[in-house]
Amino acid sequence: MAIQRKSGFKISIGILVILVVTIFLMQWKAKHMITDFLDQKIPAHLNLTYSDFDVNILMGNIGFSDVVITIANRESVQTHTLLKLDRLQLSGLDYGQLVFNNTIALNAMVLAKPELSYYPYKYIPTKKPNSKGVVNLLKAISVKQLDIQDGSLHIMQDAVDSIQVSIATYNFTLYGGKTDPKLVSRKIPLKYDSYQLKAIDIFADLGKYETFKVAQLETSERKLMLKEVHLASKYGKKALSKYLAVERDYVDLEIPEVKFDNLEFGFDESRFELAIVSLNFERPRAEIYRDKLVDDNLRFKPLYSKLLRELPMTLTIGQVKVSNGDLVYEEKIADDQKAGMLTFEEVNAEINGITNRKNAPDTQVVAHAKLMGQADLKLKWDFNVNNKTDAFNASGVLQNLQAERLNPFLVPNLRVRTQGAVEEMYFTLYGNAATSKGDMKMKYHDFKFDVLDKDRLKINKFLTTIGTIFVNDGSKTDAEGFRYGTMEVERETNKSFYNYLWLNVRDGMVSTLTGNGKKD
Repeated sequence: MAIQRKSGFKISIGILVILVVTIFLMQWKAKHMITDFLDQKIPAHLNLTYSDFDVNILMGNIGFSDVVITIANRESVQTHTLLKLDRLQLSGLDYGQLVFNNTIALNAMVLAKPELSYYPYKYIPTKKPNSKGVVNLLKAISVKQLDIQDGSLHIMQDAVDSIQVSIATYNFTLYGGKTDPKLVSRKIPLKYDSYQLKAIDIFADLGKYETFKVAQLETSERKLMLKEVHLASKYGKKALSKYLAVERDYVDLEIPEVKFDNLEFGFDESRFELAIVSLNFERPRAEIYRDKLVDDNLRFKPLYSKLLRELPMTLTIGQVKVSNGDLVYEEKIADDQKAGMLTFEEVNAEINGITNRKNAPDTQVVAHAKLMGQADLKLKWDFNVNNKTDAFNASGVLQNLQAERLNPFLVPNLRVRTQGAVEEMYFTLYGNAATSKGDMKMKYHDFKFDVLDKDRLKINKFLTTIGTIFVNDGSKTDAEGFRYGTMEVERETNKSFYNYLWLNVRDGMVSTLTGNGKKD
C-alpha cells in the first residue's frame, strides 16, 4: 500500500513538473511569438519600443511598460505622431475565439497615461493611390471594455511650441467595442455598445483671431455637457483693429454650462449626420465690439436659411434654449468718441426645428430680453430652410422704453440725444434675401430729440429745429393712442441678418414718427 502511495505521489509530482515545464515553455513561446510579430508585422513607418513586457498564458494577459509609438510618413523618415504610455495592458484573451473564429477577443484593454502629440505640418500624404492607412487588419477584434486612463492630447500648429488643440487630462471608457477588416476602412472604423468620456481643460486655436476653451467635458453615447465654455478674441478691443484689413467683431463669450440631450451621429454613405433632441445654453454672457473705422468686409453674407441649407453635413436639432443670458454690443464710429453701447439683459430664447433635411418644418425663433436693462423686448422669427428665396417672417414688440436709455448708443454713434417714452411698439415684417416690407405701430408720448454738434457737447439748434418740424411728439394718434408707419428695405448683402432687421425697424420708426401716422 505504501509502495502504491509513493508511486502515486511520484506520478503527481511528475505530472506537476510536466505542467510547469509546459506552461513555462508556452510562456516562453508566446513571448517569442509576440516579439517576432512586433518585429516582423508592424509597418516600417510605425515604430514601437517598450522597456519590458509580461505574458500570463493561463489568464490570457499581456502587458507592456513604458511604451513609445511613433508614426512617420510612409515615404520619408519624418515623424508626425508620437504616443507615450506608462503601460498597455491586454487582459482575458479568449483562445477559443482566436482559434475557431479568427477573432482577437479581450475582456479588457487599458492604456495608462497615454500622451498623444500630433504634428500635422510634418505629415506628408502618401502618393500611393491604394494606400490602406495606418492599420490593415487581418483578424476581427473585440474588447468588452477599453479604458484610457489619465490621457492627454496635443495637436500642434506650424511651429513646435504652437498648440492648435489640447486636452490636459481625459478618461475614456468604451464598452463592447468591435472592428474587423471591413469596418476598419469605414468613416467610423468600429462598432460599440456605449462609451463615457470626461475631459478637463480643453483648448482650441480657431485661427488668427479667436480661441476656444472648455474647463470640463462629460459625455456618453447620448448626452454631452460642457462647463465653463469661453470663446474669446486673442487681442483686446483696440489692439484687434491693428491686425485687421477688414471689419471683424471682437468677441468675448462665456457660458457656464451647455447641455446636449439625446445626441446621435454617424454617416449616411459619405455624408456626416448629427441629430440632437435638445441643446441648452445656461446663463451665457457675450460682449461684442465692432470698430466701424476699419474697412467694411464686402464679402457676401448669406441668411441663416441659406447657411443651414448648404451645410456639408445633415443637421437636426429639435430645440435650442438660451436661459438668462446677457449681451453687450458696442460700436465705434469716430476716433474721438467712445463706442456706443446697447445692452440686452435677461435674454431667454427658444429655437425649434433647426434642420436641413428635405422635409424640414419651419424653423421658429422666439426671444425675450430687457433692452438697456429696462424695456421689454420680444422677437419672433421663422423661415423654411428649403425655400431658396430665403423668405422669412418676423415680428417684434417693445414696451415701456424710456428713450433716454438709448442715449449711450445714440449720442456717440448718431449724434442724437432723445427723451420721452415709448409705451408700445409693434412691427410685422415679411422678407427674403433681397427685399423686405412691413408695418409698424407705436404708442409714445413727449418724444423729443436733439441733434448734436460734432463734439457731441452742444446742441445743433438749426438741425434740431428742422427735425422737430417733421417729427411728431406722439400727440397726433388714433383713438387707441397709436401712430402707424410702414417699412420697405433693400438688403445690404454684405451685412448680417441683424443689420437687415435693424434697417427695417429704423425705416418703420422714421415712417411712424414723420409720416401722417394713419393706418393704411
